[in-house]
Amino acid sequence: MVLFDNKKFIAVLTAAIIAFTTAYVNTSAVSAKETSQQKNCYNNEIIVVFNDDVDETVAEEITEGNVEVLDTEARAETVIEDGTPVLVSYDENIDMKTAIEELEENDDVAFAQPNFIYTPDGVGAKAVVNDKQAGKLWYFDYMDVPEAWNLIEKIKEIAGPKDRVIISAVDTGCVTNNKDMQVNLDTVHSVNVTGDEPRYTRAKWNHGTKVTSILCATANNKLGISGIASGRNNDLVSVYAVNVYKDYKYTRQEVATTADVIKGIEYSIENGAQLINLSFSYYDKDMDVDGNPHDDMALEKEIDKAVYEYDIPVICSAGNHHNDIARYPTDFESTIGVVGIKRHKNAWANVKTHNSNYGPAKTIGGAGENIYRYVSASAKATSSTSTSVATPTVTSVAALMLYVNPDLSQQEVRDILCSTTTDVYLEGKDDYTGYGLTNAFNAVKASAYKAVEDGTLGMSKEELDEVVELTKPAEEAGQTLNMPLVTSAKTGKKAITIRWGYKCPYTNRLEIHRATEPDGEYQCVKTFSKKATSWQDKATVKGQEYFYKVRVFGTSSDGKKVWSDYSLPKSVIR
Repeated sequence: MVLFDNKKFIAVLTAAIIAFTTAYVNTSAVSAKETSQQKNCYNNEIIVVFNDDVDETVAEEITEGNVEVLDTEARAETVIEDGTPVLVSYDENIDMKTAIEELEENDDVAFAQPNFIYTPDGVGAKAVVNDKQAGKLWYFDYMDVPEAWNLIEKIKEIAGPKDRVIISAVDTGCVTNNKDMQVNLDTVHSVNVTGDEPRYTRAKWNHGTKVTSILCATANNKLGISGIASGRNNDLVSVYAVNVYKDYKYTRQEVATTADVIKGIEYSIENGAQLINLSFSYYDKDMDVDGNPHDDMALEKEIDKAVYEYDIPVICSAGNHHNDIARYPTDFESTIGVVGIKRHKNAWANVKTHNSNYGPAKTIGGAGENIYRYVSASAKATSSTSTSVATPTVTSVAALMLYVNPDLSQQEVRDILCSTTTDVYLEGKDDYTGYGLTNAFNAVKASAYKAVEDGTLGMSKEELDEVVELTKPAEEAGQTLNMPLVTSAKTGKKAITIRWGYKCPYTNRLEIHRATEPDGEYQCVKTFSKKATSWQDKATVKGQEYFYKVRVFGTSSDGKKVWSDYSLPKSVIR
């Protein structure tokens, strides 16, 4: 059976001081798969209150489970007083309704109930999006986009609306007749700077349409998809689709010249862009058409100008060649380089998309696998896996940040993005995922607090604290998994056999730690990446007493690292 994190459940029980609504569905038997998806109660936990004082050992006998006293003052006592709630864990395959009924048949039990999950009044855990293909936007949950939208709406209620943030997507332009791109796309400033077509964007190629739709497709209009930067009410951004590509005939696809890219960036600067998205790149070892090294100092200088002189963050794709060769402009010091992150069930593993480039110069991760976007005037989106589509997911979050705090410098945008990510793979920055997956809620929250500190948000810190609490994600990274339990440690002729109990759909790894004193230094002696419930420790000395603890690591349903506390130690003499 399983122990659980005390603070988590005390918080649940005391949360009644806030106005909450609750929903609880059928408690009939469910499969393990259904259990992992049910969100309104913990399916392997029951809260029990006894009629009379009972000893903790007796309580465990009555419930046939592991008992955790939830009252902090009563927890130190061996006797559980009547009226004190306790948390009982049970096997997830047990019928909860039957388990509760059987407990309540016992004369010592006053009542038993599910361990409900509550959501605050006024703001649900997720923003309601009614777009037809909303269910395919997995990255909204992984990046906490709905929660960021909710936070922005609450800020607007108190501080009032702000000006739209201007994003320039320097690419192949964008179709202007897609019904789902009519609100946040600024067609007046969506232009072709190459000179061989009319100024108004005609979008001969679809790459820029893909990028732009991820940024700003209209939300909540019952069509297709939602752009991440659009916000719940489509009043946060204005996007320029700037075409810098031409057909030069010597390649099988459209290309952009240094001059045209520079013109696109210049146009963006001149027309007030606050962010620039560049979803293209080249190798430093590439040759130009004349066989000369592709050393584009002019482009680097222009990007440096936008970043350092005009304070405009420039966000670039890492490329799709699955290598760590330097690539530009993503590896320029002034840019924010984006690697692709895939949908994952193990945040402790390398979650880079299969085709994304990587390396020490890459900055941050954006959702880059099966990202839905438009390619034409049709409002039916299709999916793509690339760093070109990962990049606008990061640019979108930067736009949400600038909406609540338009005074952020490009360095502050970079710093906040990198310091508020959802950590994946190796702890901190690594070559494959950068600083981690961009987290919209964390980034918007940090930007808002910076605005409060600077006196520019239009609301107090106390007011912001309140709306942050109301809108925060239901699932957060950290020590949220249930504590495992070492059920036995028995000695044999050649080894000590350790057995434990733990059931959780989110487990990726289990570690066994050992020491020779109960409060001594515990060393990890075994790691399991697959399901296991026992292990033989053969590296022991006869006559020596050993103490064992177990700890589990997992991934939440929206891709975050979660873990448990260590189990209580179990001792045995070899």
